[in-house]
Amino acid sequence: MNETNAAKVKICGIQELDLLKEVCTLQADYVGFVLANSRRRVTINVLKELTKYLKSLKSAAPLSAGVFVNPNAEELERIVQEAPLDIVQLHGQESPELCMFVKEKLGCKVAKVVSVKEAEQQQSLSDIAGEAPAAPSIGMSSLK
Repeated sequence: MNETNAAKVKICGIQELDLLKEVCTLQADYVGFVLANSRRRVTINVLKELTKYLKSLKSAAPLSAGVFVNPNAEELERIVQEAPLDIVQLHGQESPELCMFVKEKLGCKVAKVVSVKEAEQQQSLSDIAGEAPAAPSIGMSSLK
């Protein structure tokens, strides 16, 4: 399997610097910070501290992913300006336009989670993505 098809590992829900430092020793590809309503949600100040640490590691650092549910463009822009993220992971009913805003205006990669409930929806997603989703119940589509 070549590098582009290799499985990637993301460790999510990091809330503290000491835990982030430990996680970085595991050589995960991504670390996730929850910015949606959740018991694992981080504040913007904590997020700034954690992303600053990752940037200090330079190329040895995993990529940072902010996890959101139905954010608006203004919220995303404010957060990414204050605490630069590599990836914005969207778990709600975000529009394709919002995904393109994140990619083009904020300069972040986008991971959009979609639910596939019926075979027709799965086929429609296959047509859009150019390939079948990884699993019939949940697929993740990345806009490159």
